Amino acid sequence: MNETDDLKDALYSIDPKSLDYQRWVEVGMALKHGGYDCSLWDDWSKNDSRYTPRGCANKWRTFKGNSSVVTIKSIFKMAREAGWVPEGYKGHALDWEDEITQDEPYSPNNEVSVDKTEAKSFELPHNYDHMTGVQQLKVYLETLFKPDEYVGIVTESFQREDGKWTPANRGDYSRTAGKLIKSLEKYPNDLGATTGDWNQEAGAWIRFNPCDGQGVRDVNATAYRFTLIESDEVSIEAQYKAYVEWNLPIAALVFSGTKSLHAIVKIDAQNENEYAQRVSFLYNFLENHGFSVDTQNKNVMRLSRLPGATRNSNTQKLLATNIGAENWSVWRNSIEEIPEEKLPPITSLAEKFLNPDPLPEPLIEEVLREGHKMIIAGPSKAGKSFALMELCVCLAEGGKWLGRFQCKQCKVLYVNLEIDAPSATQRFRKIYETLGYSTDPAENPNIHNIITWDLRGHALPLDKLSKPIINQASMVNGIKAIVIDPIYKVITGDENSAADMSAFCNYFDQIGAQTGACTIYCHHHSKGAQGSKKSIDRASGSGVLTRDPDAILDFSEIDLTQLEGKEIAWGAEIDEDRSAWRITGSLREFRTFKPLNVWFEYPIHRVDTKGELDACFLEGDARSNLKQYANPSSAEDRRKELWNAYYELDHDEGVSVSQLSEQTGRTRKTVAKWLGEFPKQFTNYCGKWFTAEDLGRYLHDTKELD
Repeated sequence: MNETDDLKDALYSIDPKSLDYQRWVEVGMALKHGGYDCSLWDDWSKNDSRYTPRGCANKWRTFKGNSSVVTIKSIFKMAREAGWVPEGYKGHALDWEDEITQDEPYSPNNEVSVDKTEAKSFELPHNYDHMTGVQQLKVYLETLFKPDEYVGIVTESFQREDGKWTPANRGDYSRTAGKLIKSLEKYPNDLGATTGDWNQEAGAWIRFNPCDGQGVRDVNATAYRFTLIESDEVSIEAQYKAYVEWNLPIAALVFSGTKSLHAIVKIDAQNENEYAQRVSFLYNFLENHGFSVDTQNKNVMRLSRLPGATRNSNTQKLLATNIGAENWSVWRNSIEEIPEEKLPPITSLAEKFLNPDPLPEPLIEEVLREGHKMIIAGPSKAGKSFALMELCVCLAEGGKWLGRFQCKQCKVLYVNLEIDAPSATQRFRKIYETLGYSTDPAENPNIHNIITWDLRGHALPLDKLSKPIINQASMVNGIKAIVIDPIYKVITGDENSAADMSAFCNYFDQIGAQTGACTIYCHHHSKGAQGSKKSIDRASGSGVLTRDPDAILDFSEIDLTQLEGKEIAWGAEIDEDRSAWRITGSLREFRTFKPLNVWFEYPIHRVDTKGELDACFLEGDARSNLKQYANPSSAEDRRKELWNAYYELDHDEGVSVSQLSEQTGRTRKTVAKWLGEFPKQFTNYCGKWFTAEDLGRYLHDTKELD
């Protein structure tokens, strides 16, 4: 049988009814490339009910070669998959002079060369083998993109001098994932109808990060979610084994159609800078663990293999989605390798009682101990940076911060991330002058206690910056405080993610543990009125940020409309250059102090010693009137205050003295005394206080439950 007969024999063993549109087109392309006439394709196609008289001829004219090359090898491949066996393999009677050999048996399912010993222990996933190429691409799009995000797809290619196929252009990036999915649903049997026909030897490509629909350069990226990991130097099975053993956070795993697995790894970056840093960390991690990775895949708009397309008679398969760690932060935390010998030993409580560790001395009286953490939270223009600078001065001089909190004299490192160095120096000078300290180092040697590190334009995420901070602080003896201003410049991950912020806060612990210094930093409020919230809940992002530190000082703006036109003790009338703030504290080591009212006038905050602000409300919350701290002159006023506080709480199952104390701002002793004044209005039952109406309802409900 000659080559033409072999080809025809293979062709007619393929049932055209079993092929989707794209595979049918591939047959035509292969025949044209092999020099055959369209009539052969047309005659074979007549066995399909979808056949139309001019369909083959019309499609034949669109096959231009070059970027549309498919060889007759594809037809032989399809035929073998359909069970066809070449004439030379069908067997014959042996002659005495025939040579007996053993050929490697052909298996139509072996699209990838598999090392048997590895495969037994680490078999590849085939979660989507039951799906068509159209269905696989739909799953891929739904996994990686939002419906309104633009997706880049490339189907045209050209062959380089070295024989490799590469994308011929930037492809199409004008359609959203939602539109592509609708098209896939419209043409369930024809992937090319949605993506466009591709070169069967080259395959097709897709960008795994969304773009803006205007281009596909890195500047056109609209999200920085994923990066590509692949290797042509490691076997398929070894690649998968490495991905699994390292628990990489993989969003999609795609077989490239040749010898690599494309792992689309979750990076979850907020911007280009963070993306580059995380990708670099991932690549270094893989290289350090002996995994040779293709380093050309670092840019955000990189192309990967399009699931469902065919390449060299193999399918670019979607193998799995969402395997490994849940996200970048979970994976990043899981790989922290801490030798057990570096961890502190376990200790019995009895031993601690007998040999107690000394309690750290207060660095800021009533607020913060040495080696602990503090955050200042407030809205824009609250003067948070000025407050931190003033704290640095008070620590250097051993003065009272905010006119109230005595500071222990020490050296302090101020890490300035936001303003330029000359402006920072000018601010410090103004604060020194306003507080009455000399700015001449010859006269005032305490100025040397402040060490500044100006990093505007050089900011890094804290996972990268923590080590340099530790190194810099360790070079100076006596540093007791490290002030980082502000933290939005160094946040790693999503500030609304508890997992990300937990990992972020751990770096402050590392800085404190290795330097022995307090870490002090500021953060902004979330949007909207904050007066109705508790101080611990006003900061932007995950609650981890404000629940992690040992001390939280919250700056909330006071509504000054009640003072308009009034003469006040500090200066003349209220003007636009002055603002008033109420500072509240949530403290782990000390009793909560009474809210502190301050005026901010560049460059410092001054305590309202005359009480002009006590009767003012916070912006957005009428309940924060500090007039309540004056002792009510009558029993009726006390009863009303308790009554209002009780009904502002969740009171169906009673309230505790502690809850009423927090709600009113009174001490527990005062609240307990007042409750005793009104036995007809408030009753204690099982440690909780009720009104008569609530207690009756509560007893009735609990009786029914019993």
